[in-house]
Parts: sequence; structure tokens; C-alpha cells
Amino acid sequence: MRRVEVHIKAPFGEIVVEGETPQDVLSLLEAFPKDFVENISSLVASKLVPSAAAQLKGIIEFTTEGPVLIAPRDKLTHYEAIGLILYASDGRQNT
Repeated sequence: MRRVEVHIKAPFGEIVVEGETPQDVLSLLEAFPKDFVENISSLVASKLVPSAAAQLKGIIEFTTEGPVLIAPRDKLTHYEAIGLILYASDGRQNT
């Protein structure tokens, strides 16, 4: 007998549920907690987000004195420069 497969697209990828009969698949789906997809989505998102240092590589250099802007002046407005420095500050201490 063929197996029954259900593919559920989620924000983080795809969930595959399979069983011998459609009733097996339904019972498996009913057994999922109500916030199952949200919990997995937030867990996956937290694991995939790169650190601030990795995101700002080539724009901000992190020193013992704090973050230093290394991007060329003509590439950023003064508002963007201030925002980047504040974002890169450890513990947001410069606010």
C-alpha cells in the first residue's frame, strides 16, 4: 500500500507529515500543538540570524573604544552613520 504524504509550506521551509492512511496523517496533524509552526519559526530564525559584527563587516570596525565607522563618507548620510554607530554599540550604551 502507498504512503500518504502531506507537504506544508512554512516561513522557514517545509514540514512533511506522512502515514499509511489519510487518517494517520490527520491524527498526526491534530497532535501538533496549536503554536507549533510559530515556535519552530522563531527557533529557526534565532539560529539563522548572523551576529551584528558579521552583518556590519566592511562598514563598522569593532575596537576596544567602541564601534568605528570605516565606510566611505560619500556612501552614507550623517543620519545613517549615527544610526549605524548606535546599532553597533555594545548594549546600546551610546543612546
